[in-house]
Amino acid sequence: MSKKSFWYGFLTGIVVAGLGLLFIVEKFVIQPDVSLNEMQVEDLKGKQLKITEMLGKPIVINYWATWCIPCREEFPDFEKVKKQFEGKVVFLMVSDEKNTKIQDFKDKNPYSFTYLKAVKGFEDINSRPVTFIYDKNGQLIEKHVGTMDKDVLLKILNKEVVK
Repeated sequence: MSKKSFWYGFLTGIVVAGLGLLFIVEKFVIQPDVSLNEMQVEDLKGKQLKITEMLGKPIVINYWATWCIPCREEFPDFEKVKKQFEGKVVFLMVSDEKNTKIQDFKDKNPYSFTYLKAVKGFEDINSRPVTFIYDKNGQLIEKHVGTMDKDVLLKILNKEVVK
């Protein structure tokens, strides 16, 4: 093999690897912002709900899955924060799994969250967990991919509740 062929193959490999990495980053790391108006959800009995009707308080939406270990690991902290802001902040746990699967998880776990099924608006989100925090007017103020630290959540909510 000549040096020229080697370098041509080497550079082609780097370009292909770079394009593959770019695809992975865009598809699995960069998550889209989701407007509350775009979100369609239903309760676990199948009744359609409008999240925009819950405005007037900050809204925390955690997009999760029953199979997601990091999702389940952050639930105890979310529960503590939810209790601390009871009546001041709306907490919604949204999954795209079947209602029966979400209900089964709910029945086996002692959390007081409102569990909802994603119907529309979440299909481009490829990671779990993803937490969206909206102010009382429905403006997205924070999007966090991965497990959310309790202290970060508290800091954001303390600032929003005081407004």
